Amino acid sequence: MGTALPSGRRRRRGPRDMGVSGAATADSRRLMTVIDIFPWDAHFETGIARIDAQHQTLVALLNTLARHAVTQTNGPAPLEVLDELAAYTEDHFRCEEDIWTRYLPDEPMVVSHILGHETFIKTIARMRADHLNGLGAGLLSEILAFLTRWLAAHILQSDRYAAHVVRGLEEGLELTAAKQRAEQQMGGAARHLIEIILALYEKLSSNALALMREIADRKTLNSALSESEHEIHAIIESTADMIWVVDAEDFGLRLFNRPMADYFVRHRGLQLEHGMTPEMLVPDPDTEAYWRRLFRRALEEGPFSAEYATLAGGHVLLLNVNPVRRNGRIYAISVFGRDITDGKRTQRRLQSMVEDLELSNREMERFTHVATHDLQEPLRIITSFSQLLSRTLKPRLNDQESEHFGFIMEAARRMSVLIRGLVSFSRAGGDAGAIAPLPLDEICSAALHTLAERIGATQARITRSPLPTLPGDAVQLRQLFEQLLGNALKFHRPGQVPEITIGAERQGGLWRIDVRDNGIGIADNGEDIFEIFQRPHAAGHSERGVGLAICRRIVRRHQGRIWVTSREGEGATFSFTLPE
Repeated sequence: MGTALPSGRRRRRGPRDMGVSGAATADSRRLMTVIDIFPWDAHFETGIARIDAQHQTLVALLNTLARHAVTQTNGPAPLEVLDELAAYTEDHFRCEEDIWTRYLPDEPMVVSHILGHETFIKTIARMRADHLNGLGAGLLSEILAFLTRWLAAHILQSDRYAAHVVRGLEEGLELTAAKQRAEQQMGGAARHLIEIILALYEKLSSNALALMREIADRKTLNSALSESEHEIHAIIESTADMIWVVDAEDFGLRLFNRPMADYFVRHRGLQLEHGMTPEMLVPDPDTEAYWRRLFRRALEEGPFSAEYATLAGGHVLLLNVNPVRRNGRIYAISVFGRDITDGKRTQRRLQSMVEDLELSNREMERFTHVATHDLQEPLRIITSFSQLLSRTLKPRLNDQESEHFGFIMEAARRMSVLIRGLVSFSRAGGDAGAIAPLPLDEICSAALHTLAERIGATQARITRSPLPTLPGDAVQLRQLFEQLLGNALKFHRPGQVPEITIGAERQGGLWRIDVRDNGIGIADNGEDIFEIFQRPHAAGHSERGVGLAICRRIVRRHQGRIWVTSREGEGATFSFTLPE
């Protein structure tokens, strides 16, 4: 049973087919170059030698255009054809009009004939203008159609009829008799010839048009295919990754890009060639076996990724191996290889840095333990014995000595506060508690409750907007609110009731929380105020510069950002963001 070929496709020819059909096609093309589509014979002749010679020139040009339409070969240049037609009309029309007007003065058919000449000249001029203005697509086909109609309607009818009348007059016939004889001579075979020419052109033009459409479609398809191939080739060659494709049966090279070829030249001294199999590419049987296992895995399991350590230079490649299918069948295997040697080195360095950081964190934890117990204990002893000595010796101490004891106890107290601040700072960056959804309204209320005594003492006015529920560490976020609200209470302007406004605004996937006060303000709005031991407020205040550093560590742990907007003497707004 035969198999139908898909529509629009041709059966691939074998060697024998090519010998016959290829020769036949070539022979037919050569034959068409010597056969006229509209052969000149007696039926075209007018009987006036000069006019017939000029008509033969036009018919020869018409046959040239028709042959190129049939064979789809390159024809003459459009401007060349138009120039030839312009030259033809200048001589031929003058010759015809001299004869017709001499023998047939004032005859309506001569007036109509001359109008036809003028139409011809205007049409050629219009075609030329269209071509020069870039509007002349398919101009040769248009000229072919125009000349065919001119041959049928003008030369074979109007010219031959006028010529028969003139010849009758030359033979001594009256005008009426000459016209009657001319009409008889124009009947029968002449009209049949006109019908044949028009039918032949219609068939020629429809076949040529269909052929031209098919050729144009094929050219468009081939152009798109070629452009796509060039783009794919450019992409493959432009990447720094190594790309190669092997046959699914013998694993021979089907395709490889420049980075792949350069790699083998640089590390193996080997020029890659299509068809090379694994044993030709790798230096030892074990490596060859590895690659064959890799390719078989792609055939059996599908796409996968693997790391491959090369023997040359200790490089590490990340391989993406994929089976390539056509019509549902795997016919090749593609491999994309990326040199990740530098990335692996960076990964090892990062791992070392992580280990160092973990060690540093453990040391920080030990420091926190020492600061909490070992450093605080001597301070408590200093404070206790200073107070004991002050009470015991008080009757014998003068004012200056009592003041000195006060300096000792105040210094110990400040040292204790500083140590507690350092402990809080070290803990703020760690994972003190689990991250869970928290209603910030409750966290803020808890912080205000802790500060209730100071709020009452300053008679502060607190204004709150609803706060969202966000993921966070309850202990640290409460500490954050306590620190910001505490600063707003501490650094208020003397003689003025503190006013604190707490609000929130959604910004994309973040929430911005604002704590605004009407206090003394801050001169520096930069990041420096969040550095440890920086004192953002006036020198008369005892702030040790740890609180805002703790705030930044807490906010950073929650993947947020904190900043301040302020002018000295005009209050401050501390803002921080938290993700949803």
